[in-house]
Amino acid sequence: MSWMNAVETYGLWAVFVLVALEYACFPLPSEVILPFAGAFAARMDVPFGQVLPGCCAAGLLGCLLCYTVGRTAGGGLLARVEKRFPRAGKALCATRAWFEKYGSASVLFGRVLPLFRTYISLIAGMARQPVWKFALLSLIGLSVWNTALVGLGYLLAGQWETVAYGARGYMRVVLPIVAVGVFLVVLRIRKSAKRKET
Repeated sequence: MSWMNAVETYGLWAVFVLVALEYACFPLPSEVILPFAGAFAARMDVPFGQVLPGCCAAGLLGCLLCYTVGRTAGGGLLARVEKRFPRAGKALCATRAWFEKYGSASVLFGRVLPLFRTYISLIAGMARQPVWKFALLSLIGLSVWNTALVGLGYLLAGQWETVAYGARGYMRVVLPIVAVGVFLVVLRIRKSAKRKET
């Protein structure tokens, strides 16, 4: 059963579970799930003021779950991921470098950037950022992201496929740019490490 079928079968409860899983680092496309959630809510005559807080609460729950994993596992998690999943390890290293450079702002703005938004919770947990600060910044950032995408789906319920197509277009444009940024950050980290060795 696809996630769309799950939403059609189980309703908004399925939406909240999917949103929580996406924010907990599961490979689910929030750029499609959130507009679909808004469109589904509109078709079911669920007020926007109910579906949006639910999606934000689910997102925060997923973020806190990921944060807890990072805080519990510590730096050893990064080494294990790098060893078993080199690609994800590079993204984690880039996210960690970004967090070290920008601190709390990286948690806030990372919620709207592909790749970074996937791993920033783990990195913040590993860095032992105070949980209240992490939760507050995450909630602000994901509220902006969710409002935009759920709102689009809600307003264009009759043509939500158009919204989904636009979201995929966003991914096609932004994701390569972010991927290049990740590559440059990883390259810089490696050069710095070599300089320290010499």
